[in-house]
Amino acid sequence: MSLKDFFTRRRLNRLQRDLNMLRDTIKFNPYAVAMIDSETDKDFSRRITEYRVWSMGNSYVLRRFFVGTLEYRTCNYFWTRAPLSYRMIHSGLPGLICSKMPRILFGNGIAPTVSVYKDSGEVDKNKTKAATDYTLQLIDKVKLRDVLTECATNESWGGHSFIKFSFDTDLSNFPIIEAADIMSTEVVKERNETVAIIFKTWYEDKKKGNQQRKYRLDEIYTTDATGDAVIRYELYELTTGEEKRVPLNSIPETQKIVEAVNGDDEVVFTGLKGMLAFEKPNKLPSLEFPHSNYGASDFEGATDSFDAVDEAYSTIINEIRDNRTFRYFASHNFRRDKDTGEILTPDDGFTKNFVLTEGDIDQEQGVNKNRIVDQIPDKTEEHKAKYLTAVTVALNKAGLSPYSIGITGLESINQSAESQQERNKVTLETRKAKLELWTPYLSNVLSQLLAFNTYLLNTVGAKQDDMPLPDMDITLSTVTIDFGEYLQDTDKDLVDIWGLAKSQGISSTQNAVRELHKSWSEKQILDETNVILFENGMATDTPNGLPDLTGIETDDTDNDDEDDKDGKENKKEKQGGDTA
Repeated sequence: MSLKDFFTRRRLNRLQRDLNMLRDTIKFNPYAVAMIDSETDKDFSRRITEYRVWSMGNSYVLRRFFVGTLEYRTCNYFWTRAPLSYRMIHSGLPGLICSKMPRILFGNGIAPTVSVYKDSGEVDKNKTKAATDYTLQLIDKVKLRDVLTECATNESWGGHSFIKFSFDTDLSNFPIIEAADIMSTEVVKERNETVAIIFKTWYEDKKKGNQQRKYRLDEIYTTDATGDAVIRYELYELTTGEEKRVPLNSIPETQKIVEAVNGDDEVVFTGLKGMLAFEKPNKLPSLEFPHSNYGASDFEGATDSFDAVDEAYSTIINEIRDNRTFRYFASHNFRRDKDTGEILTPDDGFTKNFVLTEGDIDQEQGVNKNRIVDQIPDKTEEHKAKYLTAVTVALNKAGLSPYSIGITGLESINQSAESQQERNKVTLETRKAKLELWTPYLSNVLSQLLAFNTYLLNTVGAKQDDMPLPDMDITLSTVTIDFGEYLQDTDKDLVDIWGLAKSQGISSTQNAVRELHKSWSEKQILDETNVILFENGMATDTPNGLPDLTGIETDDTDNDDEDDKDGKENKKEKQGGDTA
């Protein structure tokens, strides 16, 4: 070994020792710290149940949940610690967040475009328009907008939303679309790929002796080895505390399924590729359950603030009840119980604003020695400021701005576009993040809806005479979605924007009119453009263009006849004058 190789090896060995030391220093050692495992099925189920309870907005259910759950007693929550004599009021804020979410996402509607291509790869405009119109009719027939509203609400509190397709020609000749929440659905994934979605329905059935038996029906949406859509049905009896699979005809509710399935309790849609069910996370990732198959709820990290909002709101209401005018009464003015001698006072649990005293209340009162009135300072405004602060924090944690759900009074109201952007900044960021998930998801749903509807027409024999299928292979088209803008410019903003664009020479008059009057037809836009150009004096430069500018048609023949007639009369008058 040469001297150079010797020093090189020694230097590399020293470097390796340093790297090993560094690796041992910074690696995570789970045995070195005490960790609490919060990603169990029990923890996940309890948290989802809590989110559902918050969204329900029922004060009685909230109280029972938090008092009955041991884990929450250490958090010193208002709903856990408030005494029974205290008036506990729920603000309804979590439910308001859920109900407003569909409006934030789909408030300006959804505009699908079904692009159909020619053999050359170019878009066929005529077929694209026909396919898009057909899709819009189908959306109305299957009530997809209502389903999307339910999905947006469910995923807001649950963190995930689900859609399933099915059919029943006794009910409808169109696909049946249903939404489901996370409490009744399970996602099965393999290496982050969804391979099945299980929809669960619970039943209770009375057997002999009025014994109550519980059952669960699993509808397993998946695909077979060839990629065709499959729905498999499994019925389980849960009475013994264990899951025991039983035949589908065990209860009346599932008798009809027996007639539709094959020997493996499956319905196979031969030739229809892809699952007939869909799942979508609300937000990613879930910081509380990062290793689960589900998304993050809007309530994640905000439940503590929800409790604070309820405490602040309840304080305001109790301020109204408790801080009424206090009256001091001499006890000898009240009746007493004949047996016990106790003073008889109102015992309704509501009238508390009085104090009984023995003897004269105040010798210096003069006229009325039996009663003194004290006015308690009202602190409602102070509590209101604290309440609005708590509301703002809770909404921001949920990813919304107070103004977006209709809460005003936190800031001045200005209708300018810039002001709307600032007031709704948090909401706009949340909407953008959610639509990044909704856009491809809804495209897949609509594509499969078109394919499934075509399958029902061609294979099942569904009758849709009022909506004939276009003469094209609509299943080979591509679907894109436009959700529109959340914030709409005011009329003044539009005039300022397009007026400036016109004056700067970067927009034509016709384009400005089109943007200001989006509901107008092309003829209305052209007529208005012509009138504006005429009023601006363009007709004086090119008189021959007057009919084109004004849109007023003139009959050239009639004008020529009038001119000839006037000329002949003038000539005749002139000749007559000369003769005279």
